[in-house]
Amino acid sequence: MKINLAQSVCINFNLGHLKHVSKINDGFSSDCYKFITDKSRYFVKIYPKDKLETVISTAKTELFFKKGNIPVLIRINNVEGNDHLVMGDKVFIVFPYIVIPKIKKWQKELYYEMGDFLGKMHGYSIKTSGENNLEIFKLRKTTLLPLRQMRLLLYKLHNKRITNRYSGLVISNLMTKIRYLKKILPEKFNLGGVALIHGDFHPGNLCIKDEKIKMIYDFDHSCRRSIYYELAKVIINTCFSGSFHDKNFIRTKYFLRGYQRHVNLKADTLRTAIKICHFGIFNSFWVEMKLVKKSVDKSLKVIIEKEKQTLDYFADPNNLNGFTERICNFLK
Repeated sequence: MKINLAQSVCINFNLGHLKHVSKINDGFSSDCYKFITDKSRYFVKIYPKDKLETVISTAKTELFFKKGNIPVLIRINNVEGNDHLVMGDKVFIVFPYIVIPKIKKWQKELYYEMGDFLGKMHGYSIKTSGENNLEIFKLRKTTLLPLRQMRLLLYKLHNKRITNRYSGLVISNLMTKIRYLKKILPEKFNLGGVALIHGDFHPGNLCIKDEKIKMIYDFDHSCRRSIYYELAKVIINTCFSGSFHDKNFIRTKYFLRGYQRHVNLKADTLRTAIKICHFGIFNSFWVEMKLVKKSVDKSLKVIIEKEKQTLDYFADPNNLNGFTERICNFLK
């Protein structure tokens, strides 16, 4: 970021005199910076102007959960009292900068805490929205466009139009996904419990201190969806975090214990959600699209390697059924 632009942000948000600015990462929906001023430290996110509606709706989601006594990292208002600033073709939002201690090892107690936290969020959101809203999933309909795009990307890779050190891994994952999606039947599923959800709930978006979850942030993917879909996504991510072994199932067991303090789960609905969510892994290829670019975040390689393990496991229908039943046995 240019210094004069960073100084303008400081003036507009009354952050004080700028001492240092550093880029944190190239986000998938925004770019993130750390500002150090004579007043304090700040976390600044920059979006393209065409994301303005998302920026505004995300602020409403943050305030919604704040009203439900969920500890949420809230934006700093600018001098005009707005929670965002439009300058040129960019939109700026500012948060207090929080230091997130690294957790060396996630023990079962922390997974219980995480389940308890998500359960509170979902319980409050469902209470506000009502439980009878349905989300309809038509698997075949959602497959056609991604399948065509995956085939096009695979064609370019095979014809050497795109090549880098990640090409082999990208090709392997794409071929697994294409083979699987071609076998999808025109199934239709309904999931209840549609409410406002975080959309990207994982440890990286939680501020954890002294083995307690203090705050949640990054609502860029918030939307109205079934709470069961988000729950299934967290369960799968937990079970396939690092190597896939029995310890991850124990962590999931404690996560569900914490979650069920606030939400009564239906086993049949959770089974359906896991099936839909596992299908979503095969239907998504944003990681592959990022990896074929010349300059990418190295963390993407870690993500796609973990994804490959998940793909290889769920490509066998027997594994999906066994996995689902094992998870549902943890319910009260």
